[in-house]
Amino acid sequence: MSEPLGQSDIAIVGLGVMGRNLALNLLGQGLQVAGWDADEAWADSNASLSANANFRYASHIKALVQGLKSPRKVLLLVPAGDAVEKALQDLARELQPDDIVVDCGNSHYQDSIARGSGESMQSLHFVGLGVSGGSAGARNGPSMMFGGDEYAWEHLSPILQQIAAQGIDGPCIKRFGGAGAGHFVKMVHNGIEYAEMQLIAEAHDIMSRGMGLSHAEQSDFFQRANKGPLQGFLIDLAAKVLEPATTSLDLIIDSAEQKGTGAWSVMAALELGVSVPCIAAAVDARLMSSFWRERQRRASIFNVANANSADLSLVLEDLEKAIWFSKICAYMQGFDMLIKADEVFGWSVSIRDVCSVWSEGCIIRGAILSTIFDALVGGEGVDVLDVAKIRQALIDNQQAMRATVRFAVEQAIPISALHGAISWFDAFASARMPQAITQAQRDAFGSHGIKLFENPHQKVHGEW
Repeated sequence: MSEPLGQSDIAIVGLGVMGRNLALNLLGQGLQVAGWDADEAWADSNASLSANANFRYASHIKALVQGLKSPRKVLLLVPAGDAVEKALQDLARELQPDDIVVDCGNSHYQDSIARGSGESMQSLHFVGLGVSGGSAGARNGPSMMFGGDEYAWEHLSPILQQIAAQGIDGPCIKRFGGAGAGHFVKMVHNGIEYAEMQLIAEAHDIMSRGMGLSHAEQSDFFQRANKGPLQGFLIDLAAKVLEPATTSLDLIIDSAEQKGTGAWSVMAALELGVSVPCIAAAVDARLMSSFWRERQRRASIFNVANANSADLSLVLEDLEKAIWFSKICAYMQGFDMLIKADEVFGWSVSIRDVCSVWSEGCIIRGAILSTIFDALVGGEGVDVLDVAKIRQALIDNQQAMRATVRFAVEQAIPISALHGAISWFDAFASARMPQAITQAQRDAFGSHGIKLFENPHQKVHGEW
């Protein structure tokens, strides 16, 4: 607990659950760690950390910085927004040129871009580090997405590689470009996470209201699914929370919160001109779930639960195929965002490297990432559809996908993510879409011009 000058390898600002666990991870690798928290009562509930001989707690920022090896390396584990800004301002007054500050929170990637080029940080090296895996990942090995310059990477990677999860290609950490790249990749990770969780929720709803299966039977379904191509952390977790011994889902209010990264993904996709209906549907479903009282009133008015009259049935094998089909679509949408952002911002985002980083430690880890990683050897520009297993899965599972959607619609079960997946697939698999009439209308009311097949590089006006 002392504050003398020392030779700590790295410092952490913010010793909440994530910061504490990351500190314990670093200490477990034999590193000297310093820490500071704005809460003066921090040490009262962290005896295991403060008692470690290799941990030094400072009572203020100046003492924290003074005890660090040069170049000084400080990790911020504070909430995104104002807390990050304040910490950066405080550190900028104490750090020296070429010291490194790392934002490990869920900051918006545009904020990280701005901070990396901000006047107060010009002499310092700012890193936006996306960290996935929650508190358990911080303690045992997270997935980390690095956005910063080569200098910061050179000095930080030897430390961060020691604490990262071990994946299919070594430590689950890669540098993806400048200051905002890491947080962008993490944002897309969270967008895919939203989509996969929504697909699981819709499957649960279909099995509950549409097929009349118990939670125990649904748990068995997800356990079986977790042994095939759907294998992954979230599928396994679905099986666990549905087990009879756990808290019954019937006791939980059906209103899901969100912290913003899913919505950021949708907004970023719009700005980049990328279609992400599975991610957008997941965000929209959480928003709709929050109108709990309104839904109760409207349900009593419309009584849609008893509106179906079709004599349809669905087999679990088709439902499993539909989830797999839709999961592929969700990942492809996220990858489209990464590819486009890489072009726009001049980063170095490789889909193969993304699969490597996400292969362990993060929330969406699963077999799909290994499948894509193995197939993309030697080709950074390879389309995911060039992966034979992925392409064939979309071809083989179309009918099961459509059968699942028909069944849910007839049962009045909302399936925005599943429906978004098949509509997105049908759109990109269509040689011709109906937007010719859209272009004609735009020209008719606003003289925006149209392009004809005979000369696609020139705009003309139609005779309306």
